[in-house]
Amino acid sequence: MTKFWSDNAFEFYKQACDHGNYPEIPFGDHLRALISTDDVVADIGCGFGITSLYFAKLCRKVLAIDQDAAALKVLAHTMKEQQVGNIEIIQSTWPKVDCEDWDIAIGIYHNNFANDTEKINQLIAKTRRGGLISTQGTLERESFHLAVSKKLGLPPKHSPSCSNGCYVKGRLEQAGLKVSCSMIPHDFDQPVKDRNQAILFIMDQLRLDEEHYLSIAESLDEYIKEESGTLLVPIRRYNCVLIFNK
Repeated sequence: MTKFWSDNAFEFYKQACDHGNYPEIPFGDHLRALISTDDVVADIGCGFGITSLYFAKLCRKVLAIDQDAAALKVLAHTMKEQQVGNIEIIQSTWPKVDCEDWDIAIGIYHNNFANDTEKINQLIAKTRRGGLISTQGTLERESFHLAVSKKLGLPPKHSPSCSNGCYVKGRLEQAGLKVSCSMIPHDFDQPVKDRNQAILFIMDQLRLDEEHYLSIAESLDEYIKEESGTLLVPIRRYNCVLIFNK
């Protein structure tokens, strides 16, 4: 099974979530309007479970679904630390899940969540009421990714400018669901304690070897900023957010 997260990913990801109050920003209003206190919520592609822990405060039960055993182990540890008892961890590769149905389905930054007939049919079959899907929108992510790759002469590692949001919307509407679509920008800046950690974060994101350290250091000022005394690696995402209801 392909390993999605790097060894340092959780530390960086948690710092960025805390700094940006994620997922309250940018999805909080949408999620509170969608989720009721008695709901079962499926967090499909939950990763480390930052979103699952957030949903657990809004609903009766969360089904945290992901294929990555290491990420789910982190979630289990966090649940124990925070004494969270209403999350069920399910290690499975979507759409092959064997669990109870749910009221609300959430897929955030899971670009393969509903990109073919099998996945859409499973989503509709197991969802009782509605959900939220967030994918990369029509605008390219603004970050260091393309600039660093170009500088180092490497194949660009970037998110596509659109991840089938219109296709998914059309398929859900074809099945008789009501679907709304909006574009939501999201600043997901990475806080770092110093320039060295900024370089290590960039290398981690692009899966670069130590040989590239000095090259990134030479042009680091192009990829960082300081805000209220905090050093940041700025990243802006443009999200296509689909809200669907049966």
